[in-house]
Amino acid sequence: MGQQDIPEFFVDAVQNVSHANGVFRITLAQSENDEGLRPITKILIPANQLPRILQGLGNAAREIGDRVRERIAEEASEDLKSQSDSNKNRKSKAEN
Repeated sequence: MGQQDIPEFFVDAVQNVSHANGVFRITLAQSENDEGLRPITKILIPANQLPRILQGLGNAAREIGDRVRERIAEEASEDLKSQSDSNKNRKSKAEN
């Protein structure tokens, strides 16, 4: 089964979390303006796997955050270098 075969759902909220018989049931939802939340899908996670899954999500989010910060720092550094080069060119032209 390829990645295209996996259904995708856009969610922006956790509507409900419950636990029964060793299974967490997490209802994910979409915000609907002033109407509240509309349930989109429910995921079922064995209770003994929940810590591993949450840790995996936390690690992935931290890694993505690190990459974003690195990219922002690189772009800022490039911008400063570009501005410095531009200022040097203007100063050189003014001296001539």
